[in-house]
This record gives sequence, C-alpha cells and structure tokens, in this order.
Amino acid sequence: MDTKPVIDVLNLSKRYADFQLQINNLKINEGSIVGLIGENGSGKSTFLNLLLNQIKSEISNVKIFGLDYVKDECQIKLNLGVILEQNYFPNSFSVQQIEKMLEKVYPCWDKKLYHNLIDEFDLPTNKPISNFSRGMLVKLSFAATLSHHQDS
Repeated sequence: MDTKPVIDVLNLSKRYADFQLQINNLKINEGSIVGLIGENGSGKSTFLNLLLNQIKSEISNVKIFGLDYVKDECQIKLNLGVILEQNYFPNSFSVQQIEKMLEKVYPCWDKKLYHNLIDEFDLPTNKPISNFSRGMLVKLSFAATLSHHQDS
C-alpha cells in the first residue's frame, strides 16, 4: 500500500547565535507515529515551532498535507491537531467557554465528541481552568484537539 507523506521537509534551516537546526530531507508518511527524542537544546521544540510556522526559517521547502506550510498555513492548521506543553487557553475560561470559542474557529467542530471526552475525563465544565491541575489541563487539550475533524 502506497502512502503519501503527510509532512515533507526539504532543507529546513534555522540558525541562532549558539545553535543551528538543519534538516535536509524528512518525510513522515500517513499513518506513521513519530517521536522526537533528544537532549535539551537539541532542536525538538524548534523543529515543531518551524512546522507550525511559529518561527521563521532561513530556507525551507515544507509541505504538510501536500500544502505549502507558509502559503497555506490557515488550511493546514484547520486540519492539524497539536498538543503543546503549555496551555494557551485563557485561564479565566471554563470548559464551556473554550468550546464556544473553538466551535467558531473550526468549521468541523464535533460538539458531541467534545462533551463525551470532557465527561470521560471527568472535567468540571463551569470552573475556570486556572483552578485545573496540570493533568486536567492536558486532558482538556486532548479533548479540544480531538474534537475538530478534518475540514473537507
């Protein structure tokens, strides 16, 4: 069975004063599970931030879902699920308020799945997330990430 690359990286480069990340050729095929392993400062977060176009590279040819990661950034992000280490939801928001925000962002928001996951993870829906433990925030991130489907 032929699989196409979901992520196709050619000549991705980012240089800082004391560090350089250089990826000459990387293809991650559909259905693959990939882990980034390395020492602190080895470029794992830099690589992910480059793929998300959060930081700019010096040179690059990157395609995600066959789309140019700079030119088609919005379309890619509608189809991408990412859970970052840090929580980026407003701390004053509740689970319900986060849902109202995300259903406006994602055209294929799955309200039923979100509620099922929130129930399964036993998360309070009216409490501000500033009162959540680290584990509860991770569960919330999973619920939010899994509840938007690919924009077809």
